[in-house]
Amino acid sequence: MLLGCLAFLASPLLKRWVASSKPAHLVVSVAVVAVGVGVLIVARPAPAGERPNTVNVLVAVGPIGTGTTARDALDSGRIALQPIRLVDVRRDAIGNIKVIKDMVTVRRIRPGEQLTMQQFGASDGPATP
Repeated sequence: MLLGCLAFLASPLLKRWVASSKPAHLVVSVAVVAVGVGVLIVARPAPAGERPNTVNVLVAVGPIGTGTTARDALDSGRIALQPIRLVDVRRDAIGNIKVIKDMVTVRRIRPGEQLTMQQFGASDGPATP
């Protein structure tokens, strides 16, 4: 209702401004308003209690050296299952330790990296149950 009153009061001013303005000014003004509205819509925080869509992914929480088994890294607390926003999840991220538990890292993995199959290879030792 307040918005309607403001529009009614501003309409004579807008008509006078539009009539006296150049078309280029009008286009620029409309573009600025559109960008402002777009920023307000995009920057809107999620309502209380609503979480963004997430998925659980294995993430390195500590440095993992080359040749370390996934099982050893998990037992020492260097791997954890963490909720990651869908837009931030790597396409090839691993969500289950069973997939790699007996495999070893083929390169150093830094804290914060999502674990992927490309970071692991077959172990030379016997598989553990």
